[in-house]
Amino acid sequence: MVLNEVQKQKYMLAMPEKVSFIIDKLYEAGYEAYAVGGCVRDSLLGMEPKDWDITTSAGPYEVKALFHRTFDTGIEHGTVTVLLDKDAFEVTTYRIDGKYNDSRHPSEVRFTPNLSEDLLRRDFTINAMAYNYREGLVDLFDGLADLENGIIRAVGDPVKRFDEDALRIMRALRFAAVLGFRIEEQTLDAMKIIVPKLKLISAERIKAELFKMVSGRYPGMLHVAYENHVTGIIFPEWDDMEETGQENAHHIYNCAWHTIQSIIAMNCILGRSKPEQLGIWSMLSEEEKNRVITLFNRLNYYEISDKLKENLSVTMLLHDIGKPATKTFDGVQAHFYGHQQKSAETAVNILKRLKCDNETIDDIKTLVLHHDERYHGEWEPGSARARRLANKIGIRLMFPFIMVQLADLLAHRREDAVNGFDTIERMIILADEIILKSQAVSLKTLCIKGRDLIDMGVKPGPELGDILNELLERILEVPEDNNREVLLPLAREIIRRKSND
Repeated sequence: MVLNEVQKQKYMLAMPEKVSFIIDKLYEAGYEAYAVGGCVRDSLLGMEPKDWDITTSAGPYEVKALFHRTFDTGIEHGTVTVLLDKDAFEVTTYRIDGKYNDSRHPSEVRFTPNLSEDLLRRDFTINAMAYNYREGLVDLFDGLADLENGIIRAVGDPVKRFDEDALRIMRALRFAAVLGFRIEEQTLDAMKIIVPKLKLISAERIKAELFKMVSGRYPGMLHVAYENHVTGIIFPEWDDMEETGQENAHHIYNCAWHTIQSIIAMNCILGRSKPEQLGIWSMLSEEEKNRVITLFNRLNYYEISDKLKENLSVTMLLHDIGKPATKTFDGVQAHFYGHQQKSAETAVNILKRLKCDNETIDDIKTLVLHHDERYHGEWEPGSARARRLANKIGIRLMFPFIMVQLADLLAHRREDAVNGFDTIERMIILADEIILKSQAVSLKTLCIKGRDLIDMGVKPGPELGDILNELLERILEVPEDNNREVLLPLAREIIRRKSND
């Protein structure tokens, strides 16, 4: 697309001052330079880019000569990182990729003086645009039109693009999920042809794209991945979910669509998706909708890390992953006895296969294992139920657990969801109480320590642990007793009793 002067003004992007400085310095030295790729795409969408990449006709050593502080990010591929104060910017020479021997990395690259040749090697049209103040938007493959029409389209021959780098299949699905775009038909057809080569891609890369896809606004792209044989390669357990019905009074979806709806609900809580995407939304009254929005806002009030937010979406992806293996049918309806334990075990196997870190595995396992524990009518003020739950899953996961409960409810039939709102509200109140009052829910927060018992003559070992756990049981029931005036005499009494047994 060649832009006229009016269009150039319309699509003038606000680049950071340091990006403009780098581009200007390269131009002053006689080279071309542009912001390129994702930063241009996101700017055109009105989103703030996470980083700004620059492409230039200057060679990597010429770039290094122009800037005082640089380091070699991938100099053999033409990439140099320029440091300006505390900010880092990747500057890459225009290049042509050689043959891809492993369906991921080019065996060699050749530098080129032509921007068009560099843009031609990129994955999708929406990522193949470049920009600077001098030339305006450079859009050789109608990426702007695809951006405005919500289309993911490969640059040039889609079979060639995916054959060069099979991870682009996952990237197409991820961009579609995050941006809410559709994948163009020829691009989809090419994915089906190249999809077996996803087996050559590292688990870490697959995991990164899958997690981002699930955390996107439109996680229903999981179904597109299934229809195009992608999950059969990277996540075969999902295919079983697609093929497992839930003939049960509590459900209106099969396992896969219940899961997708629960992910959407979680992403609504986290502010990524819109409630209108929920299948249940049109069934709710205005009062019920307002109640859901209030619950979203109350749960979103509590700060959790970006990593845990992503893990919560993945928790919903895996929370029922054990259902296909546990399904039974009594002639009237389906049952999934023990699916919580099976789901937790299967989730751990999947996460290990994807090379996830231990904290991610432990958090998701814990939430999946307990996701189906319902406490209707048992969350009264002062109830020990919330403290016992916090003891079981940990204070850090208390509000994430409530988010999981609500997301799961919103993927059930309307009656189940609405009936559960009171419980969610009480859970929030009691979790608040535990945190605000710093109530002890674990041995770490018990005011009596092992050293105190040793000073009373208890030897280190199992007996010491038993006594501490008995004291913990007391404060889980009566949290105000977590003080030394109460627990020291109680500890002595327990010691005397044990010595007489």
